[in-house]
Amino acid sequence: MKGHVWFSVILLIILETLLFGFGCTKIDKPVREDENGGTDLSDDSGDEAGDADGCALTIEIEKNEILDTEPLILRCEGETGDVSWSAQPLSGTFQPETGSPVLFIPADVSETTSVIILAEDEEGYSGSVTITIVDEGDPPSPGDVLINEIGWAGTLTSSYDEFIELINKEDRPFYLGDWIVENGGGSGVRLGIYGRIEAESVFLVTNYEYESGQSAITVRPDMSDARLSLVNSACGPYILKDGNETVMDTVGDGGGYLFGANEEGMRASMARYSDSCENSWNPGSWYTEGLSVNLSDSTLGTPGGHNSDTPQGAGPADDSACALVTEYSIDPEDPPELLGMDWAELYITRGGSISQFTVTDIDGEDSPITGGEEITVQAGDYLLVVWHGGKDPYESGEFYREDNVFYIPDTTPTGTKDQVVLLSGDLFVDGLAYTSVQELWDYDSDRDYMLGSGWSGDPIRAKHASRMKNGEGYAEELCAGSWDTAAPATPGAEN
Repeated sequence: MKGHVWFSVILLIILETLLFGFGCTKIDKPVREDENGGTDLSDDSGDEAGDADGCALTIEIEKNEILDTEPLILRCEGETGDVSWSAQPLSGTFQPETGSPVLFIPADVSETTSVIILAEDEEGYSGSVTITIVDEGDPPSPGDVLINEIGWAGTLTSSYDEFIELINKEDRPFYLGDWIVENGGGSGVRLGIYGRIEAESVFLVTNYEYESGQSAITVRPDMSDARLSLVNSACGPYILKDGNETVMDTVGDGGGYLFGANEEGMRASMARYSDSCENSWNPGSWYTEGLSVNLSDSTLGTPGGHNSDTPQGAGPADDSACALVTEYSIDPEDPPELLGMDWAELYITRGGSISQFTVTDIDGEDSPITGGEEITVQAGDYLLVVWHGGKDPYESGEFYREDNVFYIPDTTPTGTKDQVVLLSGDLFVDGLAYTSVQELWDYDSDRDYMLGSGWSGDPIRAKHASRMKNGEGYAEELCAGSWDTAAPATPGAEN
């Protein structure tokens, strides 16, 4: 399944990224030739990398696990003269064969393989690092990787702040070596795509680098290329092709844009509905994005996150309520009336109906907190949502309400780590993640959902916390810094 003919081109492009940093894996012991001419990966002298004698090399790599179609940049620090590279077992090649940096091109493996990469300089001092090569399997078929979102109008920050986003519909990752988007670099100009797209995830390509002050995009892209240029007068056609020129997806027909917006005071991307798997142009699979996620201005789009499936103008109705989660308590020692049950507090910022409000840990099939009853609340109200879980005097499986306290029978959040997310129908309204044991926190699909809604990625490290206030009211940032973990519990009342 390999097509290494393109690696020499990719080498020149990828090596430019060296200036933007690496993870660093270091060898603690120098590697010397033993008396029999073999490689000795241990050394009884006790010298460590970084000692004054400088006897060991440091190898820098981007990652310790790669696909068998994925090149890996390697470089040394502390070497004298030229560096020679080798792999044990022989499971790939190096371009160029000597020097620093080099590109390691893995062999096509049929099962996961561990490889020791060795580097030796002209003085005979060495370093090593172990990597894992994973079998990618068959290459993706048309429709497995699709164009997911196109920010052809840029953002309110800059009309050049354009982006294209791909999505992997499969449950395994792929390396996009030598892929291209026709018309992605301007009319009639190809834009090269390279990099790893994770399983069931998106791959964001931007015009500006992440550090650029000209971009409103707040997430780090998977690839940046100043040659990205999307013509505003014609919708492509944007044709996604793999390295063998196989057409994977087509968006647009070269006519005017049917979706997205480029108007005075408003920019919006065109986005694919999440359930669409068509790889040919079908306007019915697309819409003008109605939410703003991962953008610092009010541009409508979700770069780096999953699409909202909410067309512009189709968000919550004006009379639908809006709220913040202002307090939560898991495994609590509560006032007697709560019987030690888990709860979350909501503060109504806009009055209206809450019949579509759902408080969930996003892992199960949870129901609206009212149990289907049409209930209207006022701005400034505090609501308390209690997971009663069948505790007396309530029976599991039923919803109860006592004034502004809503007892729900849904699965309770866990005591070690979980999420508390407020939805209005299918729309994300507010949310948090917490962990009581830092070592147990992991980054799974729930994290992707939260990140796509603006959450910063840092969990609150406590089973109970209260949202802090600033001069304008409650802090609205979706991050751990907005929460006080030492405040006393005040369920259903102002913090």
